[in-house]
Amino acid sequence: MRKLSCVLLCFFVISFATAGIWEENFDDRMPKGWETVVGKWKVKKDALTETANEPYSKIMFGDVAWKDYSVAVDITIGEGKHPCNCTGLLVRADKEGENGYRFWIRTDQHQAQVSRWVNNKFEHLKSKIPPKAKSGETYRMKVIAQGKKFQFFLDDKLLWEGEDKADPKFQPSGRIGFICHETNPYFDNLVIEGDQIPAFPVKPLGKLSISWSEIKSSIE
Repeated sequence: MRKLSCVLLCFFVISFATAGIWEENFDDRMPKGWETVVGKWKVKKDALTETANEPYSKIMFGDVAWKDYSVAVDITIGEGKHPCNCTGLLVRADKEGENGYRFWIRTDQHQAQVSRWVNNKFEHLKSKIPPKAKSGETYRMKVIAQGKKFQFFLDDKLLWEGEDKADPKFQPSGRIGFICHETNPYFDNLVIEGDQIPAFPVKPLGKLSISWSEIKSSIE
C-alpha cells in the first residue's frame, strides 16, 4: 500500500503540474504540429529560424478555438534584407495567420508595434513603442490575451496594455504563430499557458520515471 501511494502521488504531481502548459525548446528537429505558411523554417542551433528572408514569413501552431492564453518565447533578432528586422508573435490567428493580432519588435525608428492583422495587412493599435530592438540581441517576448484585453511584455516589462475597442468582435479565438519580415531571427523556449492548452508530455527524471505498467502491477 505504501508503494502504491508513493507511485500514485508521483503520477498525479506530474499530471497536474503540466496541465494547461505547452513547452517547446526546438532542441532536436522540427516538432509536429507546426505549419509553414510563408518562408523556409528549420531547426538550427537548437532554435527555430527562418532562412529565406521572405516578406512576412509565418509559421503557425495550435488550435483556432483557443481563446484565453499567454504565449512567451525567446527571440534573437536577425540582420536581414530589410532594415526593420521585424520579428514577433501572432495570437488569436486563423489557420494560416491571415487574420489575428500581431505583436512585434523592430530595429528601426518604429520600435515595437501592436496591430490588428487583417487579411495580411496591419491596422495599428499602438505603434512606436520603446525600446528599439538590436540585431543579435535576445529578448523574452510575452503576450497575454484574456477576454477583450491584451498585454504585451518584453523582458518582463509591460510595453502595452489595452483592448481592440474599434473592433471588439475581431478574432475572439485563434492559434499562435511566429512572424518576421525579410530577416532571419531565432525563436526558442516557447511556453503557452491556458485552460484550453494541452499539456506537453513531461519526461520524468530519476525516481519519478514511472510507467503505467509499474502503477498497474503495484495496484494488483
